[in-house]
Amino acid sequence: MIAPAGVSEFDHVYTSADLSVGRGAVADLDKALDQLGVDRALVVCGSNTGANDDLMEPIRASLGTRLAEVYDGTTPDKDVMGAYGALDRLRAAEADGVVAVGGGSSLDVTKATRLLAAEHRRPDKLQREAERTGSLSAPADATLLPAAVIPTTFAGADLSIGGSVSFPDGARAGMGDRRLMPDVAVYDPDLFETTPDGALVGSAMNGFDKGVESCYAQNANPVIHATAIQGLRYLADGLPECLDDGAALERAVVGVVLVQYGISRPHGTTLGPIHAFGHTLRSDAVQQGEAHAIAAPHVVNGILRQDRSGLDRLADGLGVASDPASVVEAIRRVRDSLGLPSRLRDVDGPSEDKLDTVAAATAEDSIVGNGPPGFEPTVKALREMLDGMW
Repeated sequence: MIAPAGVSEFDHVYTSADLSVGRGAVADLDKALDQLGVDRALVVCGSNTGANDDLMEPIRASLGTRLAEVYDGTTPDKDVMGAYGALDRLRAAEADGVVAVGGGSSLDVTKATRLLAAEHRRPDKLQREAERTGSLSAPADATLLPAAVIPTTFAGADLSIGGSVSFPDGARAGMGDRRLMPDVAVYDPDLFETTPDGALVGSAMNGFDKGVESCYAQNANPVIHATAIQGLRYLADGLPECLDDGAALERAVVGVVLVQYGISRPHGTTLGPIHAFGHTLRSDAVQQGEAHAIAAPHVVNGILRQDRSGLDRLADGLGVASDPASVVEAIRRVRDSLGLPSRLRDVDGPSEDKLDTVAAATAEDSIVGNGPPGFEPTVKALREMLDGMW
């Protein structure tokens, strides 16, 4: 439904990667890097990805002599030391571009590698900078290494100018820089099919929730609404059968491209309270995909009780009646179809007596307020959501 009052003025400042979507798309990677002027590319990934020949062989074949080396030292916790390892390998191999392969962890570590390549800092100095500013950066006049990304999960860290890494003591630092948008993003369903089922479904709600939150975020706009709604249609239709049906997987891949498109902008992301819970629950050892799966229905229900301005868009994207109960139930159906957990008590994470602490930490997260205008993410409101999750 279009609001009868019309549409407010808006700005949409955004530069996307060049997108290549479809089966066999990885075959054109060499050509894309050639157009970027990359002669020697370092592939950055995790050890499981690097050992997955079904995934890596098509990439090696496409790169040919342009492949400088494979660095497979990224970790699920996004340890910044992985970026230092990639940087050392980059220099030793005399590489002039990077190709990030895998899930969100490898893609974020590759972003940190690009920042460090622009201005090298010792780990202790980098950590002091992160403690002072909460983030990692590069000089404003620096040109970052050309980058291609080949995601193999639905996490949705690929079309992004942001991310995060962790330090050995557990501290985390964010990254946010328009230059971190990759130059090329390759979405090849053939490569998604090489990802273990557990990793694929474990990432699904991360991407799905990007579409959900873009429907109600107060800093969204009609461009973001359009791609989020259409992306949710593809995801809600494709995710439930993505492990058993190649065509369903293809639809889900298109969906995760669409829900990301345009949301990672210099003047604000549309990620909101679901992702804020993902941050704080992850710090309590909950796997991020499980945190999103558990949180999403309860967060959306809590938001719609306070502000229904995103209701029609959510209902449109999910293909249900425009009422809160139908929307929340549709989100649950997607989650349950993937076999993901529905209760915090059933996963590794905080005990029930720690939920006050989780609520307080979530209230401090920088993106928790990115809900609709009428939503107030008070500690009390967030604790009520956690009670439902428990």
